[in-house]
Amino acid sequence: MAIINFKHTENQKLWDLFYSTKIQEAKDKSKDEAKIKMSLNQYKPGLLALEKLTDKQFSDITSDDIELLIKNKQGKNCGHIPGFFITAITESWIGVSKDLIVYLIPKEYRKMVEILVV
Repeated sequence: MAIINFKHTENQKLWDLFYSTKIQEAKDKSKDEAKIKMSLNQYKPGLLALEKLTDKQFSDITSDDIELLIKNKQGKNCGHIPGFFITAITESWIGVSKDLIVYLIPKEYRKMVEILVV
């Protein structure tokens, strides 16, 4: 199976950092590395589709971009995209718009966060 890389170098670097960090966390917790790798590989198809659809670096992605991807049903495993961005943002690997941060919060809490942000 061929490995597909991201078009934007920054996206590839971010993916590599995400992947290696999660693998190291699994090793540190003595988890099954093969299962973790299999789980992490579910993230990449959705992220590749997001990049292809928007032609943006991940730091420039908006909630509208993710919604468009989901609406068009492009990209397998779109449900994993929020988890990737949550990790990247909380680890301070990328900065993104407040709009995207609010979007990543569970729907039940978004209105409260929007009140705080505005």
